[in-house]
Amino acid sequence: MQDKIRSLLNKHCNTLKDQGCALDALLSHGISADTLDLLSQAVFIAHDIKGGSGTMGFPAVSACAEKLEHFLGACIERNTAPDDAHFIEIRSLNHNLQKAIETLDPTQSSLWNRS
Repeated sequence: MQDKIRSLLNKHCNTLKDQGCALDALLSHGISADTLDLLSQAVFIAHDIKGGSGTMGFPAVSACAEKLEHFLGACIERNTAPDDAHFIEIRSLNHNLQKAIETLDPTQSSLWNRS
C-alpha cells in the first residue's frame, strides 16, 4: 500500500509542476480584453491545485493556492479587469504558489510514511 501512495505522491508532484506552468502562463498576460476569462481559467487551476494538494498531504501548497483562488475570485466578482495594484497582488500570490511548487518533494507529504 505504501508503494501505491508514494507513486501517487510522485505523480501529484509532477502534475503540480504542469499546473503551475499553465497557471503562470495564464497570469502573465496582463490586462487585455480577455482578462476576466483568463482569470476564470486561473481560478479553476488554483482550485484544483488547492484541493489536490490538500488531499495529498501538502497543506502549504494548498494554502498558497487557496489565497490565490480567493483573490482571483474576488477580482472576477467585481466584473472589471483588475487594476495595476490588483495585478501586483496576483503576481505576488502566484509567485508564492510557484515557489511552493518548485520546492515540493513527495517526501514532504504527510502521507509519505503512511502504510
